[in-house]
Amino acid sequence: MRKFTLLLIVAFMAIMANAQNTFSKKDNILSIGVGFGYNVAIDAKWEINVLDGICNGKGGIGVGALLGTDFYDRFALGAQSNFHYEFVDNLDSYVGLSLGGDFWNSNHLHLGAQIGTRYYFNNHWAIMGEIGYGLSFVKIGATYKF
Repeated sequence: MRKFTLLLIVAFMAIMANAQNTFSKKDNILSIGVGFGYNVAIDAKWEINVLDGICNGKGGIGVGALLGTDFYDRFALGAQSNFHYEFVDNLDSYVGLSLGGDFWNSNHLHLGAQIGTRYYFNNHWAIMGEIGYGLSFVKIGATYKF
């Protein structure tokens, strides 16, 4: 039983040592998405990882900026922060908050929340999906990591 337990511990440590987080320290990501909800909207988000290696080495914190419009009455500019966690290889799941302004006809500050995921096909490109409160309720798009 002891040998089996030791084997499991060694195997787990090897897996953890070889696991590559989809959002590591100093990674930059740029996402462009099309959203649906109030109106059709488009936005761009930039984010940089400022803290990684948390939650068994699979979690990280990112901060960044967002810019978007629904081409009707809203233009958004703001900041965001997300907690990222890799539940499955190549799948970056995140939850976070956004703070920004809607400018055009509405001129007000708002707090938004989002939950999303990105699936990486290779080291740089991913598809993304997101739900939350912002310019739209549901968003799909692409991400480039550099």
